[in-house]
Amino acid sequence: MLTAIQCRNIATTMYAPGASELVAEFKITSNIVMVLSVTITSLGASLGPLIFAPLSEVVGRVPIYWASGWLFIGCTIGCARSSNAAMFLIFRFLSVACTASFMTCGGGTIADLLPKEERGAAMALFTAGPLLGPVVGPTVGGFVTQSLGWRWTFYLVLILACPLPH
Repeated sequence: MLTAIQCRNIATTMYAPGASELVAEFKITSNIVMVLSVTITSLGASLGPLIFAPLSEVVGRVPIYWASGWLFIGCTIGCARSSNAAMFLIFRFLSVACTASFMTCGGGTIADLLPKEERGAAMALFTAGPLLGPVVGPTVGGFVTQSLGWRWTFYLVLILACPLPH
C-alpha cells in the first residue's frame, strides 16, 4: 500500500501521457491549455504550502492531513469526471494544492513523533515518495492511458489513495 505522499507524487505525473487524449476529447485548440493541463500542478504545489503550513501550526497537523486528504480525493474525482478543460484545470490545480500539506508538514510530523536516533530512516522513507513518484507515475500512466484512457489515470490514483488513512 502506498503512503499519501507517494500517491500525491504519482498523481501529479501519471496523467502526462494522457494529455493528448484530453486535448482531443475536449477539442482544445490552444497548445498553452494543453501544456497547462500538465504543468498546473507546479502552481498548486507552490501555493498550497502557503496555506497549509501556517494553518497546521494553528489547528494542528492531524486535522490538516484529514481535510487535505479528503479534499484530494474529491478533487481527483473532479479531474476524472471533468466535462471541459476549465473544470479539469481547476480540479487539477486544487488536487495538488490540497496535498501540499503532506510535503509541507511531513518532516515536522516525523520530528514530533520520533526520537533523533530514528528520524534518519523515517526521513529516508518519507523522501522516497517525491523521488519515486515522478518515475513511476508517467510509466504507469502511459500503460493505463493506452489501455483504458486518460480518465483511468485518476481512477487508479483514487484506488491507490482511498484505502489510506488520511
